[in-house]
Amino acid sequence: MKRTISIFTILFSLFIAINSVYATDSNTGVSNEDEVQDLPQEEIDSKIAETEKEALKTTMATNNQISPRAAYNDRTYSMYVTNFKQEKTTWCGPAVTRQALSFHRAYNHMTISLPSQSTLASKLGTISAGATSSAAIANVMNSYKTTFRLKQSYTATNVLDKTSPSAFFSSALKSQIKGAYTAPIILIDTGHDSGISQYRGVRYRHYNTIKAVVDRENYSTGTSIVISATRVDPHYDNKYYGVYSNPISQIYQAVTQAERNGSNKVLVY
Repeated sequence: MKRTISIFTILFSLFIAINSVYATDSNTGVSNEDEVQDLPQEEIDSKIAETEKEALKTTMATNNQISPRAAYNDRTYSMYVTNFKQEKTTWCGPAVTRQALSFHRAYNHMTISLPSQSTLASKLGTISAGATSSAAIANVMNSYKTTFRLKQSYTATNVLDKTSPSAFFSSALKSQIKGAYTAPIILIDTGHDSGISQYRGVRYRHYNTIKAVVDRENYSTGTSIVISATRVDPHYDNKYYGVYSNPISQIYQAVTQAERNGSNKVLVY
């Protein structure tokens, strides 16, 4: 329809142009018919064809125009995790285990009670050892696989021994949260100056649960990369306790610092 209207308009304009010599002279009010020289029909046809061709090109260009869009798109993958403050200074392990279980309970719409931090501390060996191993966290999480309907088993691993450590770390967090498989638990060491901003100047070796990541898709390259993650921190001190979003680079540095400074696995997922 648009093309028909355009051609009609062009033909009408051309008709007016060709016949404009018959117009009344504005100065004399006399017809200028004596000055008219008819154009050959083939020249008229040629001009119409040329004009129609240009109009069609313009119409096609308009119809095929790609509207501008942003250079990238950010997508958030998130899960529900309850933030529990650790009840003792050494109970970040039991607290993050309870936080991870809270995700599975919520995801499966369950009303069953979560085990207490005291119960989890006993299962994890935290009460006697005063610290919690990542392997123990994975084992205890798996002991509740049927109770809380876990989609898959948890495993404890390091990061720096992987072929591409930073890519592995980001991908592990994203895939688990996006697929609602596990609520990843990380071990951080806050002593590094360029580590997590909330802990600058203070050092802790400390467990957090990860509840969300932001993935940035780059349209020009067709690739995506995790740019930030949300920590659920069970710290006993209100100064650090809470839910925080940090650049993935900060979290990665704190995690790899923990791996360099100890033998405990830094990722449970």
